[in-house]
Amino acid sequence: MKKIILILIAVLCMAFIGCNNTIGSGNPETVTPNEILKNLPVTAADFAEMLGTDNRSLTRAAEPVLVNLAEQDSISVSESKISTNSDLLLFILKYCISQTEDFEFGKNIRIGVIGDTLKSARDDFLTMYSSDDVDIFLEMYATRDFGTVRVVLEDSKAVIFWHLASWSDRGRNFPEAYLYITGTYKNGKYENLAVYGEGVCYRYNTADWTIEKAVPVFEKTYVSDNKVIVAGQSLDDLDTIGNNNLYRIDYASDSYSGYSTSLDHNVTVVYKDASYITDGRLEDNDYECYVINPDGTLVLELRKRDNEYTSYIPLKYLSLPDGAVLYKEGSSYKLEYGDYSGDVSIINYNYNANRNPAYSNTSTSNTEYVKEPFTFTKEEACKAYVSKFIEMREKGLAAGSYATEFLPKTEREEYQKSLAEWKKTLSE
Repeated sequence: MKKIILILIAVLCMAFIGCNNTIGSGNPETVTPNEILKNLPVTAADFAEMLGTDNRSLTRAAEPVLVNLAEQDSISVSESKISTNSDLLLFILKYCISQTEDFEFGKNIRIGVIGDTLKSARDDFLTMYSSDDVDIFLEMYATRDFGTVRVVLEDSKAVIFWHLASWSDRGRNFPEAYLYITGTYKNGKYENLAVYGEGVCYRYNTADWTIEKAVPVFEKTYVSDNKVIVAGQSLDDLDTIGNNNLYRIDYASDSYSGYSTSLDHNVTVVYKDASYITDGRLEDNDYECYVINPDGTLVLELRKRDNEYTSYIPLKYLSLPDGAVLYKEGSSYKLEYGDYSGDVSIINYNYNANRNPAYSNTSTSNTEYVKEPFTFTKEEACKAYVSKFIEMREKGLAAGSYATEFLPKTEREEYQKSLAEWKKTLSE
């Protein structure tokens, strides 16, 4: 049931997130509602544009070719995104609904089914998601009703209202949702952005297993100390930070780091730069930490359970001294080196669809990844990134310490009031 609840909360969060984007018209007199939507930020390049940096600075460095211990395919892992799936809806606003004709500032326009418009944006979606994910998304959403949108621009203040209709299909539920997105829009891009959302969500109250109305979700994006900062929260209680869903992402020109804590206090942290990604999940004092290449292939997985650390390493990152022989006998791997002959713990890595073999080692230290005579060719790099993960872990576990960065209650109440007034126009 916990997994179901988390999934449903994620569905709620789909509806609400924001960032910043690319250059459009620099003349406020020629700005159109379509441009306001097209320049919504979603990708890493959009964040770089906010900072005034070259988007190419976010290009990931190629991993050097290493000597393989065994001829094995790379182990791929599913990278955990620190942000919610809500960027899907920003993509729809940006690449699909922005193509809608007859937009006028200050007037409601019925979007309805976006069908072919969504399919024509497939290449744009592929910049953020795998082809399988995109095709499933197109199948699920292309025939759905995408409700009503209103775009307002007064001086440099842009406001987007959006009502999305609910639907249910093949066990998947999408809640009726309302969004209020506002920001300062100058010279063809957003300088800041804030999002308020609310709706009806199929989220269970675990105390009595009843279905509740969705909690509001808030987010703001701003530039500080040469970083783009995205801070978001979904609230059970508007007056407190405790027992809420929080996340924060800091984008610099060549890296980003993020923290997320869920309603059941599981925490995720991630750090990316041009060389590696370190990505992990925390629960109490235990954790799973991954060091990943920019192409999504595994370098190291480190699991902590109680006081034991278990590492998993693809064979391609291991080496042996001259005279050592590693061979497979039946389903077991054997090592011969000098007077030593014995089994080696190499398993089929369960988190990979191809179940590629990975070396496994258990230790009481979080830096003892292999045993002699093996050498881990990425050991020093992994120590640095695991250390970074542990450093970030402390802040992730203390999410309330950066609660002051979220939208103040007075601002949230202002958004609630604006959205309530707009809702009245939907029935006029």
